[in-house]
Amino acid sequence: MLAIPFPEIDPVAFSVGPVAVKWYGLSYMAGLLLGWLYIRRLIGESRLWPGGTAPFAIARMA
Repeated sequence: MLAIPFPEIDPVAFSVGPVAVKWYGLSYMAGLLLGWLYIRRLIGESRLWPGGTAPFAIARMA
C-alpha cells in the first residue's frame, strides 16, 4: 500500500532527573509567552486608544 510513514518522534523534549519536559508542554509555554508579549505590545500602542493611553494603564491607576 502507498502510505506516508508517520514519524516516531519522542514526546519527551528533555528530562532533568525524574522530571520529563514534553514537546507539547514547551509549545503551550511558547504560545502563552508569545501571546503575552503580543498583548503587551498591543496595549502599549497609543494609536489604538482614544486619548493616546489605554483605559487600564498603570500610570492612570496611581
